[in-house]
Amino acid sequence: YLEEHLSRMTNSSTFANSMLFHENLSQVLSLKKLVATSLSEVEREIDSSMFEPVGDDFIDFKSSGDKLMVDAIASLGQVFSARVRERVYYPKWDNLRRGQDIVLSNNDATVTRCDRRGWGGVLGTQVLSVGRYSFGLKIESVTSNTLIGLAYNDVNLNDGASKRNIVLKESGEFIVFGEKVGHCSGFVAGDRLRLDVDMEERSVHFFLNDSPSPVCQSMKLNGAVRPFVSIGNQDAFITLI
Repeated sequence: YLEEHLSRMTNSSTFANSMLFHENLSQVLSLKKLVATSLSEVEREIDSSMFEPVGDDFIDFKSSGDKLMVDAIASLGQVFSARVRERVYYPKWDNLRRGQDIVLSNNDATVTRCDRRGWGGVLGTQVLSVGRYSFGLKIESVTSNTLIGLAYNDVNLNDGASKRNIVLKESGEFIVFGEKVGHCSGFVAGDRLRLDVDMEERSVHFFLNDSPSPVCQSMKLNGAVRPFVSIGNQDAFITLI
């Protein structure tokens, strides 16, 4: 039915345009009246129920227990004060964020450098941004100028200690954003370092082996960071664990 009326209106409109071209105004007005009549007939003769969805398209909302639903929503993502907010950590170095001469192995968990000239660094894949994190590094072998710690994503990966990282040197120098702030226990081959990061307190604590007390710490984090190693030599092997 709709197609029939649509055809009538289309033909009328086409013919009206043709009449205008030939300046036969009286015939055009008659055709305009015909079109208007057709439109009014469509409105009267179409059953409005034909456009209603079938029963299967309706959703019947039933009560599922308001209090239970509210309690469930309130508990989503909730962290109680007595519970440590510790995030999952993925021990891998980022193959796309590494400096010159950096070589990754062991499923990208181990980093080394094949040139003793200059510096080469790498960032971990994990971004530490909210909550608490704890990750470890195993010192497989070490050389002079080996730096371990945290860095911002925009750190220069062909540089050593800078204003964009917090690092502990193998000799024990603790360097916070380019400034030497102290000297503590260094690390040698076979050691394990653990870094505890609390983004709410903006702190990082360095632990050596099984020591219950940190060897050094900083409270100056002011943005998301990543695990970071920079090597200014060759043959140092550091593994994320």
